[in-house]
Amino acid sequence: SKARPVVKGTPLFAIGHGIFGPSSGVLPLITSGICSKVVTYNKQPVMLLSSAPVHRGNSGGVLVNTDGYFVGLVTGNGKTSTGRTITHLNFAIPLEAITVAVNSFLMNGDRKWLDRLNSPPSRIDDIWSLRGTPPIWEAADKVHQVSSKL
Repeated sequence: SKARPVVKGTPLFAIGHGIFGPSSGVLPLITSGICSKVVTYNKQPVMLLSSAPVHRGNSGGVLVNTDGYFVGLVTGNGKTSTGRTITHLNFAIPLEAITVAVNSFLMNGDRKWLDRLNSPPSRIDDIWSLRGTPPIWEAADKVHQVSSKL
C-alpha cells in the first residue's frame, strides 16, 4: 500500500537520536505533533512544518505518519530573533522532494543524484533559507477534521 499525502493537520511522529547519537546505545526519542504547513513549489511539496518537538541533534531524523510511513527528513527547528530554539516548530524535507535522487543513487550508485540535493533550484533554496517572497501555503480547505461521538 502507498502512504497518504501529508496535508495540514496530518498527525506525525518525529524519530531521532538527539544529542547522544545512535552510537550511544540510547534508544531514539519519539515525539508527536501535526503537520502545521506544507510549502509547495510548482505544485510539489518542498518543505513540511511540524509541531512534533525535535531537539538539538535530531536533524537527519525522520517524520512518519500514523501508518508508520516515512514522510519527511527532519532538518532543524525554528529560532527566535535571539537564537532560542523553538522545539515545537521544525522543518522537514518531504519524501516527494528526495525520492528521485535517493532512488537513482540506490539504483546506480552515482553520487551526482545526491549532490543535486545540496544545490536546489534558487527558489527552493530561497524557501529553505526563508528569503524572498513568502511561499504559497497549502490551502486550508485540505485539512480534514476528525470528530468522535462520546
